[in-house]
Amino acid sequence: MEDSRKLGPQAFLLTWNPDKWNWVDFSQSVLATESDGVIGRKWSTGVRNSGIHAGDMVFLLRQGKKGRGIVGSGRATDFTGDSVPGDNIIHTDPHWNGSGATANYVDVIWDRLLEPDDRLPIEELEKDFPEQQWAPNASGTQVRPELVAELESRWSRHVASAGLREGGQGHVASSERRKAIENAAQGWLMQHYRDEGWEVRDTRYAGPYDAVATKNDQTLYLEAKGTQGGGEAVFVTRGEVEHARANPGDCIIGIWSGMRFADDGQVDPRGGETTIMPFEPDTGNLSALQYRWEWAAADE
Repeated sequence: MEDSRKLGPQAFLLTWNPDKWNWVDFSQSVLATESDGVIGRKWSTGVRNSGIHAGDMVFLLRQGKKGRGIVGSGRATDFTGDSVPGDNIIHTDPHWNGSGATANYVDVIWDRLLEPDDRLPIEELEKDFPEQQWAPNASGTQVRPELVAELESRWSRHVASAGLREGGQGHVASSERRKAIENAAQGWLMQHYRDEGWEVRDTRYAGPYDAVATKNDQTLYLEAKGTQGGGEAVFVTRGEVEHARANPGDCIIGIWSGMRFADDGQVDPRGGETTIMPFEPDTGNLSALQYRWEWAAADE
């Protein structure tokens, strides 16, 4: 009997055992991703030396004796910018253990990281996805293709339940209103595609896009933005931009501008204007509003 779960994009498990390697600024990295930042880092792929391409999903599987489970998600990328779609982006560098040997690595943009206590536990993963190997011998294990979409959704729901993303669009007076605007814009865009016959999954809490819409063999990545302003410009994160660049033609942005609140404090569904268009960030003007300074790497 054919599995009813639809095939999704490629995804891989990258492992981290803090008993063997201490990520010294992990807590700071968690805080950065909670604030819609991203963390770039190369990561070992174990014996895997091919098969990972720019844009593939990756999950950070924490191992060891003090809390096993997924603590992060992101995307494979190429920091050099020299690759083209379809290229294998695994490369070799000196081994992380300092042995003098070499190891295989892939560049990763981490979109969401969680503290170990907030992990998606290995026991739940084994229960929900018994077909997957959750005790890999090394980093770089591929997630079974038929499980990718469901795992992505499960992870997004887990992050949402932990209440780890506030986010928001535009300058509004309170976090409650920011959240109301974000939720209304998300709900509008997802419903639009459902009304058009698409199957839509909410992924806003754990990745660089808010939802995934599928119909037949086509997949679209949806980004929703809501603002009380005119909507001529909206804030986008580095992760959102890099994902759109890695998936040209497959990314959509929906902007609900001129949003207003009714007397009961809820977003007025009749207010403002909505626009849906391809998300092609390099066709507009991108302004850098924030930088990450690695002072320890500076010359002394």
